[in-house]
Formats: sequence, C-alpha cells, structure tokens
Amino acid sequence: MKKTAILVSMMLLLSITTGSVSALPKSGYGVLVVDSDSGASVFIVEERTNFTAPAWVELPASKEGENYTLIMEINRLRVKIPVLIKESLTTIVKVKGERIEESILAKGASAVEVQFGSSISLPPKLKGPEPALECMAATYGPINGHGLVFELMKNPNGDGYFLLPNGTPVEICGEYYLTEMYGIEDGWASVGHFLNWTTYVPEYRKVEIDSYPEDSAVLVFGASYNVLRTPIKLFVPIITNTTQGYGFDMNGRRVDFRLNPIPGYNITLASNVTITGGLAPRISFIVNPTVNGAEIGVNFTTLTQAISLEIVYGLPPEYRNLPNGLESTSEGSSGVEENRGNAENNTPLNSTLIITTYPENAKVSVDGKTVCAGKCVLNVTPGEHEITGSADGFVAESREVILAPGEQLILNLTLSPYPKFEVVSVPEGANLYIDGNSTACITPCNIT
Repeated sequence: MKKTAILVSMMLLLSITTGSVSALPKSGYGVLVVDSDSGASVFIVEERTNFTAPAWVELPASKEGENYTLIMEINRLRVKIPVLIKESLTTIVKVKGERIEESILAKGASAVEVQFGSSISLPPKLKGPEPALECMAATYGPINGHGLVFELMKNPNGDGYFLLPNGTPVEICGEYYLTEMYGIEDGWASVGHFLNWTTYVPEYRKVEIDSYPEDSAVLVFGASYNVLRTPIKLFVPIITNTTQGYGFDMNGRRVDFRLNPIPGYNITLASNVTITGGLAPRISFIVNPTVNGAEIGVNFTTLTQAISLEIVYGLPPEYRNLPNGLESTSEGSSGVEENRGNAENNTPLNSTLIITTYPENAKVSVDGKTVCAGKCVLNVTPGEHEITGSADGFVAESREVILAPGEQLILNLTLSPYPKFEVVSVPEGANLYIDGNSTACITPCNIT
C-alpha cells in the first residue's frame, strides 16, 4: 500500500512539474524563444508585439510554417531576423549581442542595422587587370537600388573610386568633370561634362571598407555595382548645404548644377556566409562625411557565429523558467518602457517619420495615400510601409521601411528630373508627333 501511494505521489509530482513548464502550444500555434545575452527589446512586425528577451511567446502557425520578422534593438543597433514558426513546434533564436559588436568596425561611421535574408547574387569579377585610366572618367551605373542617384568614377591618380551624386563636380588631372543623370522608362541616362572652370568643387573624404572573408559586396544607398567588393576605398563629397553652381565645358557652353546636402552616406556590406536556414547577413553603416576619413569593416565569420536558429519539439529544460513575453508586455515590463502610454489597450507606441524631398514641393504618399508635400513629420503605426515621392517632371521615388515602436526615422526622397530634349528641324515650324500622337511642340522646341 505504501509503495502504491509513493508511486502515485511521484507520478503526480512529475506530471505537475513537466506540465507547468513544457506544455505544448495550443492547436494552430507554435512557440518562439528569443534568447539574448544583452536584454534586447524584440518587436515582431507581423503581430505588432514587443517584449524584452530572453522570453518566449506563442504565435499563430501552420504545419508548413508561418514567416515572421523579428527586429531586435541591441545597444542602438537594429538586428532583423526572419523566422519560421511551425504548429506544435518551438523555434529558438539565440543572439549574442557582444559577439555582434565584436564583429563590427566603425570609425567615423555608425553601424545601424544587421539584416539576415537570402544570399546576395554577386556579379562575376572582371577578368584581368582593369585598364589604366589616364585623366579619363569611367562610370559604373547601378544595377538596382533606391535613394540617391549617383555614379562612380575610378580614381585616375590611385586606387579607389570617387562617389559622384548627380551633378557633383570632381577635379581630375587639372580638369573638372561632372555627370548629369536623368530618369528614363527602364533606368537612367547620363551625360558627362569635362569643364575647364567651375564655381564650386566639394571636398572629398576617404572611406576605407574591408571585410573578412574578403570579396563581400558593397552597396551604396542600396545599389550594387559589378566592381565594388571588399577591400575598397571610396572618396565621398562633403555637401553640408544646398549649393548652386555652374561651369563651362570645353566648347564654352555653360553647365549649371544644384547640390543638395548629404548628411550621411548609407553603405552596406553583404556576405554569402550563411547561418542556419541559408540566411546571409548584411550590415548597414551611416558614414559621416565631415570627419577626417572613415573606416568600416565586418568579420562575417564572427557575426554568423553570434546568431543561431533551430526548430525543436517541446521546450528544452534551459528555457523552462523564461517569462512569457506577451504576459510581461501586458504588465508593462522594462522591455516596453516606451509603450506605457498605451498600456491600457496593449498597443505599441507609434513611430515617427521625418521626410524631406527634392524638389521641395514633391507630394509624399504613405502606402498609396497622399499625406503631405515637401518636408513632413508623420506619426505612423509600427511595421512595414511604402513611402513614395512624386512631382511633375520628375521620376517617382519609392522606399520601403520597417519601423519599430517609438522609432524615429529620417528619410530623404531625392527625385531625378526626366530628360529634356531640344527638337529642331529644317525648315523650322514642323509639328512634333510622339508615338503617332500630336504634341504642342512646333520646332524648334524643348520636350521632357
């Protein structure tokens, strides 16, 4: 009788112990465990839920799995990780904040975001040595990307490249050069000018870029180039104020230009070194051009060792004492300090978008709805948004952003003008037709 009682008691104790900490998620849900050594705040974009790691949460899931995006804040650095949550299973995300910081070098620059995603498609290397440039401009247009319109010119007096925003002069071999770039239907067209004199040439600062392993892709304002891989040097112009200038080309024709201030240069390093699930990292930096030189670099081997993903059945013993992130959020824990104003309905604090445009009267749309013109300060919900700037005579510019609760983001939309053409005929006075449609143009005239 005693043995039976003892056995029943032991079975009851085991049932209570295991049931309280390792119960499987309810039907139609999976478990996400976020384990971080830095007490990072975590925002789940799709659920608009935030909490402080380490913690676990239950999320809607299917047998095949549902995709979610985590945004973690680690010492002012955003870490964005896609995760797959499967019904009745546990997805464990381990993030070592100290290792991430150890992997990044930033002098005269700030690392702002680490993002994991599909491997980047690197274009093939150029075969053989590049041709020597003797006082010649060699430009390389972007393959893809949004943001500042610019070209790169190989430094004819040494290694590296000059980064030339639209219409920015540079001095080479005692002459001056600038490129005018225009948006066309399927890309960009450019016209280069050699000038014998100009009213303004900005100073340029050197940015040294490296990585381990080498041959990582270098993206400038989100655009990639077939020659930009680490290690490399870029020379970027310092433009702190709106500047208008002009010069004269070799034929004596005047060339006007306008330069808008560039407070920082967005440079991203992307590698095909992967973590679990084939996810590859890319790190974005904001380079301050006013400092006397900058240096950025990433040890991608160390970085990938700082992140791990795995999917298991049940909750491993080492995580059974973690708090429920959703419960701690509703109680107003330290991870949601910024959201206390909304604690009653448990909704995250809105984000702030500060938008500037060129031209200054450009219309700004958020998710397809026009909300303002020119400079705007917008209060928007956290999550993913599409921001578009448009103006007559200019190519529309769209950017996708993902905002964490309480985040403030400064976004510049620089629109490029459509090309202008002068149409002449002999004799003058001819009517101009485009694609069979009559226009108001009677030669000689200008069209856009």
